[in-house]
Amino acid sequence: LFISFSGEEEGLLGSSYYAKSPIYPLSQTIAMINLDMVGRLKGDSLIVYGTGTSPVWKPMLDRLNENAKFVLKSVEDGVGPSDQTSFYLKDIPVLHFFTGAHEDHHKPTDDYDKINAEGEQRILEFIRQLVRGIDEQQERPFLTKTKGSEEQRAQVGFRVYIGTIPDFAEQVEGLKLAGVREGSPAQRAGLQAGDVIVRVGNGDVRNVYDYTYALQDLRPGEEVEFLVLRNAARLSLKVMPEKRK
Repeated sequence: LFISFSGEEEGLLGSSYYAKSPIYPLSQTIAMINLDMVGRLKGDSLIVYGTGTSPVWKPMLDRLNENAKFVLKSVEDGVGPSDQTSFYLKDIPVLHFFTGAHEDHHKPTDDYDKINAEGEQRILEFIRQLVRGIDEQQERPFLTKTKGSEEQRAQVGFRVYIGTIPDFAEQVEGLKLAGVREGSPAQRAGLQAGDVIVRVGNGDVRNVYDYTYALQDLRPGEEVEFLVLRNAARLSLKVMPEKRK
């Protein structure tokens, strides 16, 4: 099945609905391969989430990459910032392909002229070979649960809008920002590209999941402290979350 989901940033609305009301029983779903923002390949860097959700993924990806020559950045967790999460929570192995955040995300400037068409073609051919490889397996990929997901919280929608753009390509302690949206609470508070968020309120932020969970606890109109690293300095910034529209 080829499916386009909507409402992802409102709390995985489309994919969560499908996972609860599938066209075919989920027992017949072998795997979920998610493509979310794969049009801006930079160099050869390709991020792949969910590599720990089945023991077949890493050997298969490594074998296919012998010819593809990507610099694969592997994230094992099945819970992540896109629609594969809804399927992983239903015990289906997943992979999510992603070329990284950029400053045009959700802006009119995110236009066709910014697409790396040759790079996207390389990615799609890589995924085509992956799907064919899954089909040729004698047995379906079996699921392995990844650690530290706090899965029950992943399906909760956000009540607030902050306007941060995470840089998922950077593996750092905390959440590094690729940018902030124009006129957003994040911009008004002084957050900027390159900042690493390490605490929201009283909660430490070690990765994107901690940050996601922290946002779920915020309330519109209630000011919260963001502790960030900027170069070598630690800054305390006051953010006033807005109600999500």
